[in-house]
Amino acid sequence: MVGLVNVGNTCYFNSFVQCLFLTDRFRNHLMTTDFSRMEAVKGTYFNAVTVTQQLQLVLAFLSFSQRSSYTPDNLIKCLPEGTNQFNEIRCIIQCA
Repeated sequence: MVGLVNVGNTCYFNSFVQCLFLTDRFRNHLMTTDFSRMEAVKGTYFNAVTVTQQLQLVLAFLSFSQRSSYTPDNLIKCLPEGTNQFNEIRCIIQCA
């Protein structure tokens, strides 16, 4: 099983992602949906398609990676800027 790296206070977020991963129906739907053809709605707060695609990648790594852990930094980077609890994490990731 692959774990998620705690990137500066992301333990609750990682737990949430792991719960989504362990929900078979959700995981199967997400993994079998092609989001590449979807377009973001102009003027929206953030790009939900990008977040969904990044979540899809994280779940794929959790499913198929041979590594012991995976860092979900690209998923965290694409979350809305107004998500205050992740502002510090974004700084840590971008400065690394």
